[in-house]
Amino acid sequence: MTCCRPAQAAILWTVPRAIPPTPPPREDLFRLAAAALANAGDLLADARLLAEAGRFARAHALATLACEELGKEAHCLQAAWVPRRTPQSFWAGFSNHTQKLWHTQTLAAVLETDDPVGPVGQFGQRVRQQSRSAHERKLRGLYVDYADGAAKLPGEITEQAASEAIHRAQATLDRSTTTHARRVHHAEWLAGQPERFRATWLIFIVWFATTDETEALRTVLRDGSFSMAEEMLRRFQQQVESAGGLPAFLQTWEPEL
Repeated sequence: MTCCRPAQAAILWTVPRAIPPTPPPREDLFRLAAAALANAGDLLADARLLAEAGRFARAHALATLACEELGKEAHCLQAAWVPRRTPQSFWAGFSNHTQKLWHTQTLAAVLETDDPVGPVGQFGQRVRQQSRSAHERKLRGLYVDYADGAAKLPGEITEQAASEAIHRAQATLDRSTTTHARRVHHAEWLAGQPERFRATWLIFIVWFATTDETEALRTVLRDGSFSMAEEMLRRFQQQVESAGGLPAFLQTWEPEL
């Protein structure tokens, strides 16, 4: 008589991955960005199929994952020119769910309002909270959870929530697809500039998002207008020079930075 042992339960866990000593080379970053953009489209198509079949929790989760891939695309393009990107910061942004959502949430927050986004510290805190909430809601669409003394089931994600997630992901995908080639060109151009210039450019983008120049920044982000970007940078540099240099400017503008 053969005795069968009970099947062992499979336990899934995340194995810590070793951090490579450097971020990928620039050409690989561009290839990764293009692949992430394409995968976002595939995920969103699957989300629509699930929604049509009434599987709203999973549809919501895949739409949110599509936004994460679009955040990965933006992260890779930014890494191609941001000065002194450490391996730790690159791979954290590449792998961390909320950090990838932060990219898409930030861009949406800048483009979907006609007003300045507000002080940098408050804006960053608001976007981080939105990113965490989106990630946690995505997990609710995949797993059974326990909170407030009761089981929380994936099916509790509603049709409206799934529809809104798909709509947001589609808007972000459309914007990213339309501007991808220009943003690659932009990253290549910035990568060829001196490090001091690249650092100043990064600060200048944040500055315009928090002032009454927000609409000009939106035009640059939507249309990839280099002439307008250069004009904006000239005005920004004049502000810096009037303040007596970048450190003095940062102290008078936004001490939190």
